[in-house]
Amino acid sequence: MSNMENDHSKYFSFETCKTKFEVKELIKKIDAVEYPENADIIDFLFECLQDINWPFFEDAVECIKNNYPTEFVLEAVERKLAEAEEDKDYMWIGGIYYLLKAMDISTDRLSEQACSILEHRDF
Repeated sequence: MSNMENDHSKYFSFETCKTKFEVKELIKKIDAVEYPENADIIDFLFECLQDINWPFFEDAVECIKNNYPTEFVLEAVERKLAEAEEDKDYMWIGGIYYLLKAMDISTDRLSEQACSILEHRDF
């Protein structure tokens, strides 16, 4: 992992993967990186929540759930919900909502704007 320590975002990205299986394998490698060293990888994991049908969706949910503090996840949720709303990606909004439920995080902990965005989710 020492080659990756300087910039995880270049290694942990969709651009480094040719197949969805490679994304799934990459998520497994994230478990070897501890918080806060893995902080810059969370954006990649949130990208993995864009489609609940992807074979690595559940892996990304579990990885976030098991490897990041709740407060850090909440910050990412706020940021990524705004991005998903801007992209009109309602399935991604649903994926983020699924993560919140999997982590047993109440929407009461989100901003009013984030709660409003969640109302547009596909599922």
